[in-house]
Amino acid sequence: MVVVGTSVREARQRWFQRLDLAFWAIWAALPLTVWLAYRANTTASASIAASLSPEQVKCAGIVSNPLNMSRPGQLLFWALFSFQLSFFAVLIGILHRMVHRFARGRIFVSETLQGVG
Repeated sequence: MVVVGTSVREARQRWFQRLDLAFWAIWAALPLTVWLAYRANTTASASIAASLSPEQVKCAGIVSNPLNMSRPGQLLFWALFSFQLSFFAVLIGILHRMVHRFARGRIFVSETLQGVG
């Protein structure tokens, strides 16, 4: 959608600036997301049990709380938890860096082309 009086390039740059702001909002929400993931992993059995039948509660008891695991189990669980979060943080970071460059009008520059190639 092009507004009268603006070029396609300016409209594209405004769109990328809005997308850049959306990425900053994602970064701002990251601590809350990590806290919610932590809480979901450590309180899953208690919150699930309230809505299940007695037979289903027995099956849900198989899912263990990471806080009740042995030290090697906790280490493995939290290492995988951290790896998963870092994977998505790196992916979001790469995309945000590209969008940030595009918002500054640097779409087809050598840095972007090297990152794609």
